Amino acid sequence: MTIATQAKINLSLELLGRRPDGFHDLATVYQAIDLADEIRLQPALALTVKVHGASVPGDERNLCWRAAALLATRSGRAPAVRIDLHKRVPVGGGLGGGSANAAGVLAALAQMWQLGLSMAELESLGAELGSDCAFFIRGGTALGGGRGEQLEYLPTPSLALVVVGPSRA
Repeated sequence: MTIATQAKINLSLELLGRRPDGFHDLATVYQAIDLADEIRLQPALALTVKVHGASVPGDERNLCWRAAALLATRSGRAPAVRIDLHKRVPVGGGLGGGSANAAGVLAALAQMWQLGLSMAELESLGAELGSDCAFFIRGGTALGGGRGEQLEYLPTPSLALVVVGPSRA
C-alpha cells in the first residue's frame, strides 16, 4: 500500500498559556497543503522503517515506527510491517511532516489489518503520538484547541498559497 501524507500550515496560532503537563494550550487553524511525503507499507517479518531523502532515524524515535508499534500493541498484533518513507516535507519546518507520517501509518495499517477503527478512534491514537497528529487523520481545515488535538472541522477555503522556507530548519 502506498499513501501520501500531506503537510500543513497554521493559518493562525495563538498560545494561551502553559499547562501543568508542560504543553501549551493553543488556538490554531490548521490547513492541509499539497506538499506531501510518500509512504509505502508492506507486510514483513518485523517492524522496519527506512527513510529516503532526509537524515531522519528509522528506529523507535521515528513517528512512523511509534505509530506502527502503538497500533500493533493496541490491536494485539505483531508489528510486522516494512515502512519506506520518502521525505519531501522539510524536517523541522513546522509543517507537521512527522505527525502527518504517523497519522498516515495509523490509518493505513488500520485498513491493512482490517481493524475497523473509526476516525475518532484513529484521532485518539494520533493524539497519543503528538499534538497535531489527530488533525492529520482527516486533514482539510480545522480549528485546533487544547494542545492541538481538540478539533472542530471547518469548510476548506479555496486558497492559492506559496509556502517559502529557509534551506535549513
